[in-house]
Amino acid sequence: MTIRYWASRTSRGHNDYFWSELQEGRLRQGWGYDQSQDLRQVAKLDVKDQSAVQRETFRHRHMLGKEGGWQNGDIVLVPNMPEQGMFALVKVTGPYRFQIDHKDHDFGHIREVELLTKQGVANTNPYVDSELRSTLRNAGRAWEIRGRDAAIMRILEHANDESMIAHSTNMQRTASVLAQALDTANAALLESFTEGLHGALGKAEWEGVIASALSLHFPTGQIKATGGPREQGADLVVELPNPFGGEPWIIVIQVKDYRDEVGAEVIGQLEQAITAYSEADGEPRQVIQAVLASTQAKASPAFEECAAKLTEKTGVPVSVISGKELMDLILRGILHSGIEQSIRG
Repeated sequence: MTIRYWASRTSRGHNDYFWSELQEGRLRQGWGYDQSQDLRQVAKLDVKDQSAVQRETFRHRHMLGKEGGWQNGDIVLVPNMPEQGMFALVKVTGPYRFQIDHKDHDFGHIREVELLTKQGVANTNPYVDSELRSTLRNAGRAWEIRGRDAAIMRILEHANDESMIAHSTNMQRTASVLAQALDTANAALLESFTEGLHGALGKAEWEGVIASALSLHFPTGQIKATGGPREQGADLVVELPNPFGGEPWIIVIQVKDYRDEVGAEVIGQLEQAITAYSEADGEPRQVIQAVLASTQAKASPAFEECAAKLTEKTGVPVSVISGKELMDLILRGILHSGIEQSIRG
């Protein structure tokens, strides 16, 4: 069965009512204030035999589901639901019927539907592409949406995401596209970047590069290169603002440019760093993580065993980032840093 996609506007000033009806499985339309406007009756008449009130409602004949109209399984976009600047998507599930609303004495045209977007969708949500947004500017009461099947299915894939009700600016959508492009670029660049970087950097040269890359991942933190004769076990230290006030939270990082395995001897440096940075000027500080950043070598089983013991002893989690994961972190940081400098420059 071929699914067709439609848009159908409701009457202004009744958003709450139409939204509640959609939630109950009814897509209503006006004008439908007179029993003679039942489309099943109107469709049997020649145009010349239709009364004035019947002619004004015949524009809704697509709701009947005859050839060229809505069929079960079709998707209908309802603008300004549940409020202005949003829309809902519904699936046609049942036949047309006519039942005038007793309160407003109108809106008798009904098609049974299933509400697919329980919260609605913001017109400017990043998942709504520009051509689908452009169809919302159509001033007509109802029209068929063509060529936007993939765009609508993309929205339906995320229909239950809370983020679908969020609006976005032009620049925010541009940033979202950029982030997706960078993900694609990273995958293509990573192998070549890794090979080239290992030839370009060695030993302590990695520390400054990793520090620069970390600025993307910790935009509110301070990243300090502390390697050298007085490193106190850490080559890099990340200081993060404490959201509860007081001294910053600390992450200590030991960088190793090894080729084979990182042995248990490095644990002593991480323990030294945890101890050294757990206090400043006689005041306790909170070290929240100790990290081994290894450019190529994996952590040995002996390292992992000792790391678990150090975590148990100090209460500070010890983790490892190495090889491809570390190169990906660096690549993302450098790319974003370069782009931001280009925008500022």
